[in-house]
Amino acid sequence: MTPAAIATLLRQFMDERRTSFITDADVESYLDLAYQKFRQVVCTIDPSPYVVRENISPTSAVYDYAAPPAGGTVRLGSTAVAGNVLDQIVDIFEIDADNLPVRRFQRVSDPSERTTTVNTYSLIGTALYFNTNVSGTTLSVHFVPVPTITWTGGSPTAFLDNLESFHDVIPLMAYSYYAIRDFAANPFLQQKLDAELSGLRGYLYRRAAHGAQYIGSPVHPY
Repeated sequence: MTPAAIATLLRQFMDERRTSFITDADVESYLDLAYQKFRQVVCTIDPSPYVVRENISPTSAVYDYAAPPAGGTVRLGSTAVAGNVLDQIVDIFEIDADNLPVRRFQRVSDPSERTTTVNTYSLIGTALYFNTNVSGTTLSVHFVPVPTITWTGGSPTAFLDNLESFHDVIPLMAYSYYAIRDFAANPFLQQKLDAELSGLRGYLYRRAAHGAQYIGSPVHPY
């Protein structure tokens, strides 16, 4: 489904004819929040649909995404621009000249672990802190970016992701924000959302078990 089609479906769910009550800006907000939650559900099980890779060249044991070395992209902090913002780091590898992995860095939540465990890193604030000086290496960072989607207007963004069979979950999630505002709870839509989320999670678990290349024809629970 395109973003415009998803926005249309949300308006059909709301059946709200008062455009002054639910504006395009409201629809944008509801769908932005819902899509973030949709991606969180996906990434909790299998983030691969959203992962992008970027090579970075640190100059020390610290790589600051708010002020990267020359040639780096600002991905965190107040000057990061929409479309470049980092949401979640999935993996970090050191790679050789043939782009083959040499070693994998494991994320540790407690910074003190970096002093006792090799090949580790922590993301603190806007910076990556490694257990050793990684200057002179090339690191391949696999991460999930923050989405930038336009749902309404003259030129809505054309592509969301490859999980089109489950895109009806997004307006179902978005409806909850309208329901809170208009005191318009809909038990049927909630049951539908629960069923669709169950189907989505089942598909993602199968996909993760068989590898990211697994593409099936999911059976929706109705």
